[in-house]
Amino acid sequence: MSIPDDAAPAAAAIVDAGAGAEDERGGQRSGGVPKPKKQTAAAAARDSLSRPWASLAALVMAVLWTIPTVGLLVTSFRSARDINSSGWWSSFTNPGAYTLTNYQQALAPGRSSLAEYFVNSAVITVPAVLLPMLLASLAAYAFAWMD
Repeated sequence: MSIPDDAAPAAAAIVDAGAGAEDERGGQRSGGVPKPKKQTAAAAARDSLSRPWASLAALVMAVLWTIPTVGLLVTSFRSARDINSSGWWSSFTNPGAYTLTNYQQALAPGRSSLAEYFVNSAVITVPAVLLPMLLASLAAYAFAWMD
């Protein structure tokens, strides 16, 4: 049985309609029209976070996040009298006298020497970091040679 010449385009459309379900990630629809590619969640997040307003929002959040740290740093250089009489933000408009007395008291040997606490922290922290890193690097070397 032969197909008449004027029916050939219709028959080709029917054949193409069945070939439409290649895959879900951008194959072809029925009729040979390509499907639009689906955007992954990671790509959508990357696109939305790379916009200028997102960068501005991140910058504002970073500045707001660091304000308390700046306040602590400024307060650490003020005398106890200045700390008790006004907030740290007033030191920008009325600087007063900055001093290292707080650091001298904290690091001086005596009843509660912060310097001793730093040494104790280093004695615990350095081996606690270096030993696992050494063992992990040896294991990584062994795993690299395994088949």
